[in-house]
Parts: sequence; structure tokens; C-alpha cells
Amino acid sequence: MESVMVSHKKNILVVEDNPSLQQIIPVRLSHDSHADFNVEVVSSLAECLKNVEKQRPDLILLDLGLPDCDGIETYKQVRQNAAAVPIVILTALNDDLYATEAMRLGAQDYFVKSFFDMKRLSRDVTFAIRRSEAARINGLKIQEIIKVFESADIGILALGNDQKIIAFNAYAKTKLHLDSNDSAQFNFSQFFPDRTWKKAEAMLGSNDAGTMHGDLEMRALMGNVLDVEAAICCLAGEAEERENLPKVFLFHDVSDKKRAMRYLEENNLQLEKFSKQLSLTNEKLKKTDEFKSNFLAAASHELRAPLTSIKGYVSMILKGQAGALTDKQKRYLENVENCGDRLHRLVNSLLNISEIEMGLTKMNIVLTDITPLVQEEVRLFEVQAGNKSISMDLNIDSPLTGIYCDPDQIRQVIDNLLSNAVKYTRKKGSIFLRVSNAGAGVTVRVEDSGIGIRKADLEKIFEPFNDLNRFDDEKKNEESSGLGLSLVKRIIEAHGGTIKVESKIGKGTAFSIFFPADRRKNS
Repeated sequence: MESVMVSHKKNILVVEDNPSLQQIIPVRLSHDSHADFNVEVVSSLAECLKNVEKQRPDLILLDLGLPDCDGIETYKQVRQNAAAVPIVILTALNDDLYATEAMRLGAQDYFVKSFFDMKRLSRDVTFAIRRSEAARINGLKIQEIIKVFESADIGILALGNDQKIIAFNAYAKTKLHLDSNDSAQFNFSQFFPDRTWKKAEAMLGSNDAGTMHGDLEMRALMGNVLDVEAAICCLAGEAEERENLPKVFLFHDVSDKKRAMRYLEENNLQLEKFSKQLSLTNEKLKKTDEFKSNFLAAASHELRAPLTSIKGYVSMILKGQAGALTDKQKRYLENVENCGDRLHRLVNSLLNISEIEMGLTKMNIVLTDITPLVQEEVRLFEVQAGNKSISMDLNIDSPLTGIYCDPDQIRQVIDNLLSNAVKYTRKKGSIFLRVSNAGAGVTVRVEDSGIGIRKADLEKIFEPFNDLNRFDDEKKNEESSGLGLSLVKRIIEAHGGTIKVESKIGKGTAFSIFFPADRRKNS
């Protein structure tokens, strides 16, 4: 902070028509050891104006009641002719109101003649000069600040000690909708709602050196309220002088930021609420899924025994152990046996899926070269493929990396994929099965030239009871449990592997499976 000191002899003009004071004041000011004043005394307004025009004093001690002018008009006349000179009012009790009005119009101070302390006169005059010079220097600083920050993204309001705005920059003009460059018509308080004015006034009233910071609400002339980050700076002066010095109010509009924060807070609350609801729903679904798996497992176990009995008795009857059969009876029983077999497979699939979901599957994990079991599965389907003139091509890397797996379950996977390939490939089509080493594992790819699967249905085919037949008009009436691919996926995942599918309508489908060599590292 810059401190303005009285460093050379100051010219004091005393305008007073009281003979006693005309003698006392110059003597008191001239003999002060702490100041160096040159004092001149006049007794009328005319003499005052002539002196001001001639030598421009550093301060005027002005009596408002003069022979040729009286009251506030005296101050106005002097101020008009000495705009930059600080004026201290000398007043009698009966014109105290005039002195107060003069202070409002810019006088530095005033003394009531009957009570002011002559011993303090020199000090008060010195402070008045200092305040005036500091205000002049700060006025220049304010103008420099406004000029430098004219196009800055920050609002600047320069404030007089009467809370009038003495200057502002373009940002402040835009944000507050100031419709005139005449800053004197604006009072600082009019830009604040009642709820935040006390805080702004407290910041403004602090005379501490440095800067006061705070978050405020401001109200533009159009009535809209702004959220702002604000600071008030006291530029210069001794501690006891600062209350009379100009201050600079800086602000930045953060309304959009505050709105965004409020929006985020509201959305976070909604997300928390939704998350809790989702957790409750997930818990309910989890319990429902557990109930479903338990029910399917229990139902499958209960159905297995009577189905086995039915299949056994039908087989015995077909073998003639219950007597001879007519051709018609035999045909009917064969249909019953086929339906029993189909129902038995469905029950087994349901039981397998339920046990995998509940983690109850007992897997016989051994290090296996899957070459023989793949070859065996291909041989099992050669007859079915031959009936439709479908060519089957098998290619297996040799040697093939051994993998830790349950051979029966791997056989079940290959069986299901080859079954679907034969079923959904039209006559004279082709099926290609490729088993190859792939890094730390083995890849099995089953590719056919069949009917293909719609892109929209690819993600659904691994869901339970999603029958592939429904995707093909020619096979809509064929029997299928819709559990095969769901079981395949669960078996592969239980081995720590992955399955992918690619398909084009009318071109065919390819399933690619990866089995890690050591499932213990992945499952």
C-alpha cells in the first residue's frame, strides 16, 4: 500500500470573518512542530475566489457564513472554482446541517467552531490533505485499473466513500445492464437483494488492508439475480484514512456454474435414489432367480424318476415282453418313446443349467487332448449330414495343446453346435469345423452355410428358451427346447472360456470358442 505523506510546505487558505479566529487559526497552524504550513487568511467569498484563482491552495478552511454569501451556496461557489482542492468546513451550531450537506457534496471534514480542539487542528488538517492526495492518486489508479481491465472477463466497480459508483468497466456494464456511462447515478446498494446486502456492506465497511472475498448475489438493473464471486480492495492509505478512500469491487458471474452445480446435485440425489431402488430390484431379481434355479433343479430331479420308468416300460413293451404288438400299436409306442427321449433331454438340460447357475456342477477336470472326442462327434453327425448332402470338413492342428477340462461337457458343447449346424444348413450345404492352437489355449470354430441369424437376434440366442427355429420360417414347427445354446455358453464360461457368434442371413453362421489351456487361471 502506498502512503501519501505531506513532504513540503502546504498552503492553507483560511476563509473566516470572525476576527478572533482569524488570529488564532494561523498562529496554531504556523507553530506546529510536526507540520510545515503557509497560512493566508481572507474574510469574504470574493477574496477567497480571487486567492484560489491566483495561487491554488493545498487546503481551504471555509466558514459557511460570510458577509457576501451564506449557507451551502458558499461551499458550492468555492467547489466550483477549486474542484481539486480539499475543503474543511468551519461551522457554527446553527448551520450544522449545511456542513453535513457539504460533506455529502465532497467536503473532507467539518469542525463546529464552539467545540473543535485547536490542539488537534494541525493534525486534522494534515490528515485532510493526505486523504485528498491519496484519493487523487487512487482515482488515477482506478482509472488505470478500469482501462487495463476494460475488456477483461471480470467486473470492476470503483466506489467512492459515499458508496456511489465512480467508474465501471464493460463487463460490469453488460452483466448489470448499466444503460449509461454516467456512473455517478448508480449507488452500490441498488445492485444487491436485501438478503445479501448486509454481507456486501460488511465487506465494504472493512478498513483492513488487503482484499475481502466472498460469494454474493447481485441484482442487475433488469431485475435478474446473478451468483457472483466477489472481492473488495482498499487501494492505499493509513489505517485511519481508509474509510474515506475509494475502493474497488471486483466480481465474476458464476451463475451458470452454480446452476450446473445445483443441476448435478439434484441429479446426484436422483441417481442415489435410483441406485437404491435398483439395488432393491436387483436383490429381488436375485432372489427370484435363485428361486427359479432351485425350482428347476427340484422339478428336474422329481421328473427324472418317472420319466426313466416310462422309458423303461415302453422299451420293454416294444421288445414284446408284454405280448405281441400290431404294427399300429408299435408305431404309436415309438412316438411315445421319441417324445419320452425328447422330454428326458429337456429335463437333463434344465438340471444342468440349474446346477451350473447354483455352482453345484461336479466337473471332472483332467488334462485332455480334445482331438479324439471332436473326431468322434463329427463321425456321429456324418450320417445326418449325408442325408442332406451336406459336406463336413474337419481340420485339427497337430499336435494340439492339451487343455484342463471336463471331456463329457466339451463333448456336449461340440454335439450341440454340430447338431444346430446340420439342422439349419440346407441341402448340399457345407459345415467346416476347425480346431487350432491359440496362444495359451485352443480355439474351436464351427462354421456352416445355413440360413443365418438376424443381427437383432444374435444377442438373444444364448438366453434360455430362445428357440432358433423361430428365426426361420421353414423350421418354425420343429420341436426344440431352446436350451442348447444357453447350456453351451454356461459350460464354456464354467471352463473359463468365451464364445462368439457371427452370422449373415442366407450366408450362414460361425461359432468361435476359446478354451484356456489351464482353466484354473481363468474360471
